[in-house]
Amino acid sequence: MNASVWQRRAWVGIGAGLGLGALGAAGIFWVPQEPRPAQVFCAAALKGALTGLLLAGVLSEPLSWVRALLGGAVLGGLMGLVVALAKGYSAAPYVVQASVIEGLLLGAILKKWGR
Repeated sequence: MNASVWQRRAWVGIGAGLGLGALGAAGIFWVPQEPRPAQVFCAAALKGALTGLLLAGVLSEPLSWVRALLGGAVLGGLMGLVVALAKGYSAAPYVVQASVIEGLLLGAILKKWGR
């Protein structure tokens, strides 16, 4: 893979991951029981950016839709599992499912615009 292609894919992955992570965590500001919503929001955005960067590094040419979506779902699920195990699965029951969906979307974005 060409270095400029990888750099472009990395920046697309980071930007899309930041956006998707922030979008997914925006609802935390309406949870009155959460004592630190800003930290949760920043952590979710960072998790999205790291997922996008990891996915950009893992995906290689020739890139098919199946590989991009499957890779995104696996990496997103693994990142969600890290969060769920760190926080306690009962405290964050939907984080793995949401992370799989985020990974799928990141895979699609990288397939479409990460060339």
